[in-house]
Order: sequence, then C-alpha cells, then structure tokens
Amino acid sequence: MRLLSSAVACVICLALPADARQDEQTDAVRALVKNLQTLIADEKMAESSASALVQKAGLADFANPAKPALTFIQPLTTKAAPVPVEGQSLDLRLAITMLSQSYGPDGTFNVLAAQTNPNLKALVLRKGTANLADIRRLLQENQLQPVDPGQILRLDVPLVIWSGAGLALGPTDKIEINRSTGAFLTNFGHLDLNGSTISGVGAANPASPSFMPFVTTADGGSVIVKNAHISHLGFGTAPAFSGFSIMRSIVHTADRQNHVEASRFEDLVSLTVDGASDVVVDGNRFADMRGGSIVVSHSTNATIRSNLFSGKMPTNAIRLADGSVGAVIEGNVVLGGKHAGILIGKNSSGALVSHNVVWHRDGGGIAVSNSDCEKITGNLVADNTQKGIEVRDSLGSRVEQNTILSNHSAGIWVSGQRKGARTYLSGNRLAANGSGLAGAIGESIYLDANDFTQQYPQFLSGDLTAQFRSVALDLRGRQPIVLISSDNVKTDPPKTACSN
Repeated sequence: MRLLSSAVACVICLALPADARQDEQTDAVRALVKNLQTLIADEKMAESSASALVQKAGLADFANPAKPALTFIQPLTTKAAPVPVEGQSLDLRLAITMLSQSYGPDGTFNVLAAQTNPNLKALVLRKGTANLADIRRLLQENQLQPVDPGQILRLDVPLVIWSGAGLALGPTDKIEINRSTGAFLTNFGHLDLNGSTISGVGAANPASPSFMPFVTTADGGSVIVKNAHISHLGFGTAPAFSGFSIMRSIVHTADRQNHVEASRFEDLVSLTVDGASDVVVDGNRFADMRGGSIVVSHSTNATIRSNLFSGKMPTNAIRLADGSVGAVIEGNVVLGGKHAGILIGKNSSGALVSHNVVWHRDGGGIAVSNSDCEKITGNLVADNTQKGIEVRDSLGSRVEQNTILSNHSAGIWVSGQRKGARTYLSGNRLAANGSGLAGAIGESIYLDANDFTQQYPQFLSGDLTAQFRSVALDLRGRQPIVLISSDNVKTDPPKTACSN
C-alpha cells in the first residue's frame, strides 16, 4: 500500500512522459478510492476513525492539512462541590416555545402533533450533571414512563436539559429515542457524549408520520462529543430539527467551545451549525445522510476538518451558507453523492478550502457562489460529472495548487462575475477534464504556473475559447497571463477587503 501511495504522489507531482495516457493519474486515484471504499464496507472497520481509514487506504497524502492535529476540548472542570441532580416533569411546550421564539416555528406543529402523552409532559433536568442512572431514576420518580433495567434506555418522552444543568454519558451508555411517541432531546445546558450511542428507534409516529427524533443544543447550551455513534435522527427542513444541531441564541452565549470529534453519524438529515462561533467538527464519519451532511449557516470561524463522507448523499457533503465567515474546511474526503461536494455560498466569505478530496459526485466538486475572498488550495477533485472547481459571482477568489482530474465538464469554471472582478488561478494541475478552464462572463482571470500538459483535447471553452493559443503556447504556464471574457469592458476591480 505504501508503494502505491508513493507512486501516485509521483504521478501527481511530476510531469508524465509524452506517451503516457492523460488519464493515468485518475486511474491511480481510483485505485486508492477503491481501497477506501473496501475499508468502509468492512464491518471489522466499523469503529475505525475517519483519519485511520484514509491513512490505511493511502489517501492521506492528499487529505492532509498542513496544520497540526486539533486538540480535543475537554469538558470544563471545577473545584466546587458537585450540585445534586434535580429533575421534574414539565410541560414540553415551554421548551418548544423557546426554540420557536429564537429559531422560527417551522416543524413545531409536527413535534407537538407527534406527542402521545396527553399531558404533553417532558423530563427536565434542572440542576446538576446527570448520568444515565439519574435519568432512569427521574423518569420513574416523576411517573413519566416505566423503565426496564438494562444497558439501553428507551426514551418515550422528551428530555430537556435546562440552562445550568448537564447530562454526561460514557462509553457504555446508550439511549434510544422513540419516534412513535414523539420523544426528542433538547439541550440548553451542557451535553457530553464520550463514546456514547444515541439513536432514533420505533415505527412511524401515528399522528405525525414525518416526525423523527432529534438532538438540539440551543440558547447558550454547549455540546462536546467524542467517539460517539449517532443515528436515525432528524426530519423536515428546520435547522433545529435536522438531526444533530448546534444553535446559538443572540441573547445567551456558551461558556465553552462546541466540539464534535471522531464520531459516526448515520441516517440524519444533517449535522447543523447555526449562528454559532468557533465550532469544531473534526475526524468524524458520515454515512447515508438525508440532507446536507454538514450545514453551517450564520456562523463564524467554523472548523470542518478530516471528516469522511460516504453512502447516500442527496446534496452537499459540506455546505457553508448565509454569511458564515472565516471557515476552515480542510482534509475532508467526499466519496460520491449528488450536487457539489463542498459548497460555499450566500455571502460566506473568507473561507479556506484546503487539501480535501472530492470524488465521483453526480454534480460538481467544489463550488463558490456569491462569496468573496475564498482560497481553494491543495485539493484533489476527480471524476465528477460536472465542474471540478467552480467560482461564480465571487470577488478575489484564489484557486491554487489543486489537482483536477477527469471531471466531465470544465476542470475550473469561472462565471457570472461582476464587472472588473479578478480571479486568480495558480499552480493547478489539470488533466483529462471536459475542458481545462471555462468562462461565462468570467471577467479577468489571472493564470500563473498552471499545468495543462495533460489537458486534452480542450484547454479552454466558453467565452475564453478564442484565447486558447495563450495556453497552448505555454502549457506549463511559465509566463503569467491574463484571460479576458469576450464581453469584458476595462474597468477598475471592485473593492474587496481580502487579505489573501
């Protein structure tokens, strides 16, 4: 395996001899991806981390962030005496009202309709940090549901963690959340999952068939997850009910960082981050998600790093939207699925998208739309049915040092740019794409040291076609050039505050 990885690295880094097949690089990448798919399907590797699987498959040379590994954030500790755990029965409509007041009413009526408890009661943790035994005890003391002894606890009623309280689950702790009774978990305090399992179970809810259980952290709450297994959660389109969500209130702030590490997520709508700052999602495995696997909106400085995406993916693996600024998206591996693998859109500026692998999407690889000052660097984008890397209506974007192979449409596509916009492409290697570089109102495109030596039969397309000689005469890009879209009128570039 090491020899194969080294061979591929040589293929990518060095020029191929003149008689080599232009898709030889893609064949080598496909061999490594096949190794990874075999490991993912192996039941013996079910507990292996995303990073371990990528390393073992030989893809670590590509999905390898330049920065050192992130340190897991441990729960806060205090020297104060532990607070006794207190809980009680409470009308769940209070918790639902808090969510809808802050995050909108979408999906609320589905949640209320799903409740089979005629009194609409939930268990609320009011004080202290509870464990699984405490939850069992409080459910019985408050006559909310019978509890069978055993390792797995099935929640038939909603569980709410109030501000100032917490729930800490360990490696052998398992909670099943009952879909048929309308159960869910909402956290306004602290939720720690260390090797724990949380899953939705049960038949479709008779009164609200679309309802599925969810885990939501909101309104100043915080969550720390490590080595957990979370599955079969989420419904609808509202972020709060998407499966596993971290929502931030404009009134309350969390007293510690939200961190999700080395865990497995299966059959959720999404892992959603909405309105939060400095959230870290690192080294997780995502399989058979029902929406965007990771969706970040209205958030700042999110880190999405070294995650592995496989199985069914009806839309983006990673989506950055709605003014999410300063994100770092690096070292992730995306295998298959539909639409763009990584999407940066809706005024989400200043993102670094680095050293990701996006392979075989029924759609594009990496797309930037209406978001300025992005840096797309060091990524491997191959075998996608549409564009490899797309930049649309975005100022100051830099696309650098990427390897872009065998995408059915253009390797790099620049379109819909504002008058005077400049896009910078440097050090990219393009081979066997439908065309190397395409433009449609691409404005000014600056090229430097891009390698087109294996990009046949078409170097340029779209409104750049007439300038193909500029590339054909210097396939290794030794001399910087500027390509101008066919309708470009010389104007000063729009002002941006890009630091890159």
